[in-house]
Amino acid sequence: MTDRRRSLGAMLGMGAGRTTMPSSGRDLGAMEASTGHRLRRLVTPAVLVVAVALAVSIVAVPVRSHMSRTADINAAEELLTDLVASNADDAARLAALRTDDEVEHLARRDFGLAKPGEEIYHVLPPAVDPPRVPDGWPFNHLGLRLALE
Repeated sequence: MTDRRRSLGAMLGMGAGRTTMPSSGRDLGAMEASTGHRLRRLVTPAVLVVAVALAVSIVAVPVRSHMSRTADINAAEELLTDLVASNADDAARLAALRTDDEVEHLARRDFGLAKPGEEIYHVLPPAVDPPRVPDGWPFNHLGLRLALE
Protein backbone atom coordinates (compact mmCIF):
# COMPACT_ATOMS: atom_id res chain seq x y z
CA MET A 1 0.00 0.00 0.00
CA THR A 2 1.31 3.43 -0.75
CA ASP A 3 1.99 6.13 1.77
CA ARG A 4 -0.83 8.22 0.38
CA ARG A 5 -3.38 5.48 1.00
CA ARG A 6 -2.10 4.93 4.50
CA SER A 7 -2.35 8.60 5.30
CA LEU A 8 -5.83 8.74 3.72
CA GLY A 9 -6.91 5.73 5.78
CA ALA A 10 -5.42 7.24 8.94
CA MET A 11 -7.31 10.50 8.33
CA LEU A 12 -10.56 8.66 7.95
CA GLY A 13 -9.92 6.70 11.11
CA MET A 14 -9.56 3.37 9.45
CA GLY A 15 -6.17 2.58 10.87
CA ALA A 16 -3.16 1.22 9.10
CA GLY A 17 -4.89 -1.94 7.94
CA ARG A 18 -6.86 -2.52 4.81
CA THR A 19 -8.82 0.32 3.36
CA THR A 20 -12.46 -0.45 2.66
CA MET A 21 -15.20 1.56 1.09
CA PRO A 22 -17.86 2.40 3.62
CA SER A 23 -20.87 1.78 1.37
CA SER A 24 -20.01 -1.59 -0.08
CA GLY A 25 -17.42 -2.94 2.26
CA ARG A 26 -15.24 -4.11 -0.64
CA ASP A 27 -11.50 -3.91 -0.51
CA LEU A 28 -10.02 -1.04 -2.61
CA GLY A 29 -7.04 -3.20 -3.53
CA ALA A 30 -9.35 -5.88 -4.90
CA MET A 31 -11.27 -3.23 -6.85
CA GLU A 32 -8.07 -1.90 -8.35
CA ALA A 33 -6.99 -5.42 -9.25
CA SER A 34 -10.34 -6.22 -10.88
CA THR A 35 -10.26 -2.89 -12.74
CA GLY A 36 -6.79 -3.69 -14.01
CA HIS A 37 -7.94 -7.16 -15.00
CA ARG A 38 -10.97 -5.71 -16.81
CA LEU A 39 -8.76 -3.17 -18.51
CA ARG A 40 -6.39 -5.90 -19.65
CA ARG A 41 -9.34 -7.94 -20.95
CA LEU A 42 -10.46 -4.96 -23.05
CA VAL A 43 -7.06 -3.73 -24.20
CA THR A 44 -5.62 -7.10 -25.24
CA PRO A 45 -8.26 -7.85 -27.93
CA ALA A 46 -8.11 -4.25 -29.15
CA VAL A 47 -4.34 -4.48 -29.53
CA LEU A 48 -4.71 -7.81 -31.32
CA VAL A 49 -7.32 -6.37 -33.70
CA VAL A 50 -5.11 -3.39 -34.48
CA ALA A 51 -2.09 -5.67 -35.01
CA VAL A 52 -4.02 -7.96 -37.35
CA ALA A 53 -5.43 -4.99 -39.30
CA LEU A 54 -1.95 -3.53 -39.61
CA ALA A 55 -0.51 -6.85 -40.77
CA VAL A 56 -3.28 -7.29 -43.33
CA SER A 57 -2.79 -3.79 -44.68
CA ILE A 58 0.97 -4.28 -44.87
CA VAL A 59 0.48 -7.50 -46.85
CA ALA A 60 -2.61 -6.56 -48.89
CA VAL A 61 -1.32 -3.33 -50.41
CA PRO A 62 1.81 -4.82 -52.00
CA VAL A 63 -0.09 -7.90 -53.18
CA ARG A 64 -2.76 -5.74 -54.81
CA SER A 65 -0.07 -3.57 -56.39
CA HIS A 66 1.75 -6.65 -57.68
CA MET A 67 -1.45 -8.08 -59.17
CA SER A 68 -2.23 -4.78 -60.87
CA ARG A 69 1.27 -4.52 -62.32
CA THR A 70 1.14 -8.13 -63.53
CA ALA A 71 -2.14 -7.44 -65.33
CA ASP A 72 -0.66 -4.29 -66.90
CA ILE A 73 2.41 -6.21 -68.06
CA ASN A 74 0.26 -8.97 -69.59
CA ALA A 75 -1.86 -6.39 -71.44
CA ALA A 76 1.25 -4.62 -72.72
CA GLU A 77 2.77 -7.90 -73.94
CA GLU A 78 -0.45 -8.76 -75.77
CA LEU A 79 -0.50 -5.32 -77.39
CA LEU A 80 3.15 -5.73 -78.38
CA THR A 81 2.40 -9.09 -80.01
CA ASP A 82 -0.46 -7.52 -81.98
CA LEU A 83 1.71 -4.60 -83.08
CA VAL A 84 4.55 -6.88 -84.21
CA ALA A 85 2.08 -8.91 -86.31
CA SER A 86 0.60 -5.71 -87.74
CA ASN A 87 4.07 -4.41 -88.61
CA ALA A 88 4.87 -7.68 -90.39
CA ASP A 89 1.64 -7.40 -92.42
CA ASP A 90 2.43 -3.79 -93.27
CA ALA A 91 5.96 -4.70 -94.35
CA ALA A 92 4.59 -7.41 -96.67
CA ARG A 93 2.03 -4.97 -98.11
CA LEU A 94 4.76 -2.35 -98.65
CA ALA A 95 6.93 -4.87 -100.46
CA ALA A 96 3.96 -5.74 -102.73
CA LEU A 97 3.26 -2.05 -103.44
CA ARG A 98 6.80 -1.59 -104.72
CA THR A 99 6.09 -3.86 -107.70
CA ASP A 100 4.70 -2.51 -110.98
CA ASP A 101 2.07 -5.25 -111.24
CA GLU A 102 0.50 -4.29 -107.90
CA VAL A 103 0.48 -0.59 -108.76
CA GLU A 104 -1.22 -1.33 -112.09
CA HIS A 105 -3.77 -3.59 -110.39
CA LEU A 106 -4.66 -0.91 -107.82
CA ALA A 107 -4.88 1.81 -110.49
CA ARG A 108 -7.32 -0.27 -112.54
CA ARG A 109 -9.41 -1.45 -109.56
CA ASP A 110 -9.60 1.69 -107.41
CA PHE A 111 -9.30 4.53 -109.91
CA GLY A 112 -10.74 3.07 -113.12
CA LEU A 113 -7.56 3.81 -115.09
CA ALA A 114 -6.73 2.03 -118.34
CA LYS A 115 -3.83 1.78 -120.74
CA PRO A 116 -4.07 3.81 -123.95
CA GLY A 117 -6.40 2.12 -126.44
CA GLU A 118 -8.28 0.04 -123.82
CA GLU A 119 -11.99 0.45 -123.24
CA ILE A 120 -13.50 0.19 -119.77
CA TYR A 121 -16.96 -1.15 -119.20
CA HIS A 122 -18.80 -0.74 -115.93
CA VAL A 123 -21.50 -3.28 -115.20
CA LEU A 124 -24.24 -1.73 -113.09
CA PRO A 125 -26.15 -3.71 -110.51
CA PRO A 126 -29.73 -4.63 -111.33
CA ALA A 127 -32.38 -2.05 -110.52
CA VAL A 128 -34.09 -2.29 -107.16
CA ASP A 129 -37.82 -3.06 -107.24
CA PRO A 130 -39.92 0.06 -106.73
CA PRO A 131 -41.70 0.27 -103.36
CA ARG A 132 -45.07 -1.43 -103.24
CA VAL A 133 -47.92 0.60 -101.80
CA PRO A 134 -50.89 -1.23 -100.23
CA ASP A 135 -54.28 -0.79 -101.85
CA GLY A 136 -56.11 0.10 -98.63
CA TRP A 137 -56.77 3.39 -96.92
CA PRO A 138 -55.01 5.94 -96.65
CA PHE A 139 -52.79 5.09 -99.59
CA ASN A 140 -55.55 5.03 -102.21
CA HIS A 141 -56.88 8.50 -101.21
CA LEU A 142 -53.71 10.55 -101.11
CA GLY A 143 -52.74 10.32 -104.72
CA LEU A 144 -49.55 8.52 -103.77
CA ARG A 145 -50.37 5.62 -105.98
CA LEU A 146 -50.38 7.83 -109.05
CA ALA A 147 -47.16 9.50 -108.02
CA LEU A 148 -45.38 6.17 -107.52
CA GLU A 149 -46.69 4.49 -110.69
